[in-house]
Amino acid sequence: AICVQKKPDSLDNHRSALLPRIGKVWTLSKIQALVDNSMLADAVVAPFNAFLKDLHKEVGVHSAAIALDGARLLRGNKMTLCGSSSAQSGSIDIPFEAGLTYANIQNIDDLTKASIVQAWPSCASSAVPFLLNAMNNEKADKGTIGDCQLWLDQLVPILLTGLHESLAEIDDDDNRDRTTTWARGLSPQNIAENCLHGISALVKSGNKAIPEEQLGLALDRVLNLIFLPAMSINPPASNVKNTDGSKLTAESKGLVNQACHFLVSMAAVSADSSTYVLNAALKPLDAMQNQSVSLDALYTTTILQSCLKAMHHLISKPSAGKALVKAMLQLILEVLSSPAKYPPDFRYVSTALLRDCLSHESIGATEQRLLARKMAQEENWDAWSILCTRLEDGSGVRHSLGSLRAALEDAKNPKRNSSALAAVRAVAQSADAVSPIAGNILQGVGAQVILLLKTHGTCPPSSGKEDRMSAFADCMKISMVAFQHLTSAGQGEQEQQQLTAFLVLLFEVFVDVIMFNGLPNYPPREGDPALGRMCAAGAVHVARTSPVCFKTSMTGLSDQGRAVMEMAVRAEMTGYAAQPQAPTKKKLSLKGFKK
Repeated sequence: AICVQKKPDSLDNHRSALLPRIGKVWTLSKIQALVDNSMLADAVVAPFNAFLKDLHKEVGVHSAAIALDGARLLRGNKMTLCGSSSAQSGSIDIPFEAGLTYANIQNIDDLTKASIVQAWPSCASSAVPFLLNAMNNEKADKGTIGDCQLWLDQLVPILLTGLHESLAEIDDDDNRDRTTTWARGLSPQNIAENCLHGISALVKSGNKAIPEEQLGLALDRVLNLIFLPAMSINPPASNVKNTDGSKLTAESKGLVNQACHFLVSMAAVSADSSTYVLNAALKPLDAMQNQSVSLDALYTTTILQSCLKAMHHLISKPSAGKALVKAMLQLILEVLSSPAKYPPDFRYVSTALLRDCLSHESIGATEQRLLARKMAQEENWDAWSILCTRLEDGSGVRHSLGSLRAALEDAKNPKRNSSALAAVRAVAQSADAVSPIAGNILQGVGAQVILLLKTHGTCPPSSGKEDRMSAFADCMKISMVAFQHLTSAGQGEQEQQQLTAFLVLLFEVFVDVIMFNGLPNYPPREGDPALGRMCAAGAVHVARTSPVCFKTSMTGLSDQGRAVMEMAVRAEMTGYAAQPQAPTKKKLSLKGFKK
């Protein structure tokens, strides 16, 4: 579409007539990069996507043509794709006298050359998603798909070469020869970032334009020239000049993020446990396990999280080996056992990876029960809750009751109580009402939960008890799960007696909490009305779910307790309307009467 430029107006400078076209395509490419990296608000993304809905092929072809011409200009002048004049003979040395966007090199001035060269990384990067979107369009025919694939095949060499050359020049950026004026200003980090973005888009789409071996070599260079230097790890047998990470500054965030995205994309689409992917993911994780890296370094946590995400994809594949699963299981348990040592995001990635490891056939139920007991003893409650949830027969809870009771009964350590309560609540809520898990929790630690419900509900707010509200809420949720379990157990006389006895005990605690904390329409002298409201809401739930047992349980309360519960239920059902007050009697003033 733009193989030759249109004849310019005689009044214009024909040597710079291409600049507006380059500027428009360059701008669209930059916006597409922002969209792909989720850096724009939805209010901007929606109109942009609507504008390009039927123009992906045209914009993609324009972007690819500018990118290829930029590479032609640099290679034709014996320069690297980073603008350095110290280039060796490369794999894409091509004639540059006639380009795709200009008919003859004499027809463009240095300003136009500089614009094409500056635009090539961004245009090459965004041309890939433009062309892929055109190929995936439901209106695309075989001709359109074939044309787009041809352009992608042309882009692959400059993306790979640009990545290799830019990574090699990052550490030597200050000593590059920039004698050619129009080639100055190219940043190796920016080129590497854009090339990684385009390569990752191809990988993620499943397009086979890049051979697997070439992808593996690119990932190996990312490991040795980005990941390891950023973590201050010396890569063995590499030509890296600087391995202290000093060249990766705060401005290198985009480059590191694209490198991490490339690793995760490779792990997601690889058919099996690729050697290159395993090597790139395991080396940083091994350094973390050996404590040879500082988690306070600028990009260490970002890289390690991407490695964990990559292992998440690899472990979930059928080809994952037993030794790999065992090694990752040990690493994840160590990470979860020290939550204060790692950033909060580590917890979410690690728990997902732990579930993948436990789903592997090499980790049987017997080993999971032993791990559940060990995690309870170490009070690694995140791992314990995942293990107990997977053991649907309740054996995980049953084998760890001793450690669980010890943590719940430690009245001198509220944080220890709160952590254990949160884990019990997570396990209880994940189980079905008829599951043995709920029954084991009720029988094993039900008394401790009820005691903590009363303790947290009747203690005045004070410093050092910041977890009081969350702990009380966890106790309430566990109690409601226990109630649902008992109502699902059956309608026999024995089951009804057990349910009634449980509700009488629970309601007595509700009465104490409501009398201490009050309700929203009956504010207390001390305490928190929100706790009283939780109890009222729990009582209403019981009344609506099992009205017969509710009435029977109310008869087991004292007269005062029954009155408090009736008042709380009535207030909850009426939305805590303000209580009507008797009108104030006006006093008669005799001064108003005169003779």
